[in-house]
Amino acid sequence: MSNNVLLGLPLAAALLGEDALPSVALVLVFNSLVLWTLVTASVEWARHGAVSRSAPAGTVRSVPTNPVIAGILAGTAFGLTGASLPTVLDEPLRQLAGAAIPLALVALGAGLVQHDVRSRWQVSTGITILKLVACPLVVWGLAVALGLPPLETQVVTLLASVSVGTNVYLMANRFESLQGPVAASLVLSTALSALTTPLMVTLVAA
Repeated sequence: MSNNVLLGLPLAAALLGEDALPSVALVLVFNSLVLWTLVTASVEWARHGAVSRSAPAGTVRSVPTNPVIAGILAGTAFGLTGASLPTVLDEPLRQLAGAAIPLALVALGAGLVQHDVRSRWQVSTGITILKLVACPLVVWGLAVALGLPPLETQVVTLLASVSVGTNVYLMANRFESLQGPVAASLVLSTALSALTTPLMVTLVAA
């Protein structure tokens, strides 16, 4: 799971243009639904040898109430009406949106302070390599095999190449597993993706 909200979305808009945003929105919606369900089922299977019916069902029910997913669905529904917000509401919301990403990054950094990013560095390094190299290459290959159009291929590869997402950290905390290495992989992959993500986008464009 990539850091698609804080990094992937603005990067896609800057590198690929506004036409890429509908594809990004689709990835955001189904990414959370599929990956949270798979992770919940996988952890339950690993711990208990079986998967309860309530856990995946609870995950599916909780996804539409996720603020990111709910915002995308509500924004899409509002856009389909053809209406527009009055300036007295639109301008304050636009200013608030501009501050949201920096504040979210500050909050994320504050949460990571409690973990020693040097602990089990082999694990965090492995996670980072899988995320920044293996994941985008696999996604790129699948996009080509499925015959996705060029823009959609660039979108999914870009999003796959972005650093480890904050949801992975939330999962680690929820299941009380690998919190330190996951926190370290967030920091390490975010720093290195400044080099690897533009490289992946260039390769796909070529």
